[in-house]
Amino acid sequence: MRSVRNKKTGLHYWHDFSWDISVKDAFPEFLEKYQRRIKRLYDDIEKANNVLFVFEDMSCNMPISTIKNAIQILKTSFSNKNINLLIVLPISTKDEYQEIKLGINNVYAVACLKHDNDYSAEVVFLKKIMTKFLGLDYFSFSCDKEITSIKL
Repeated sequence: MRSVRNKKTGLHYWHDFSWDISVKDAFPEFLEKYQRRIKRLYDDIEKANNVLFVFEDMSCNMPISTIKNAIQILKTSFSNKNINLLIVLPISTKDEYQEIKLGINNVYAVACLKHDNDYSAEVVFLKKIMTKFLGLDYFSFSCDKEITSIKL
C-alpha cells in the first residue's frame, strides 16, 4: 500500500491505495468507503447521549488552541449530546500510563507507553482509559491507521 495525502486537508491515507491501481481509479471505492463510515459514525452518535472522541497525537505537538477549537466544534456539531475528548500521547518512560491535566472542560489527556508502533497491551490500555468513562454510550478511536468505533 502507498500513502496518499489530501492536499486540501493534509490528511494521509496509509492503507487505502494500492500501487497497482491509479489513485484516480481507486478513488470512487475509497470515497464510498469513507462516506459509509462517516454515515455510520453520525448514526451511532445520534443514538447516543454521551460520546467520547479519542484522538492519538503522535506528534505530541498539538497546540492547546487547536484542542479548544476541536472540543468547541464537536460540542456545536452535537449540541444535544454530552461530548468529551480524550487525547492520547505516546511516552517512552518506564511508566505505562499517565494522566495529564489540560484544564479544559470535557477534555482529557493520557500518555501511554508504545512499542513497535502499537500500544503495549492495547486491551489493557483501553480498559484503563474506559473505566474512567463507563457512563459513555459510544467510543470512537481515531489514529493514523483507521477509525474504530465501539458501542459500549
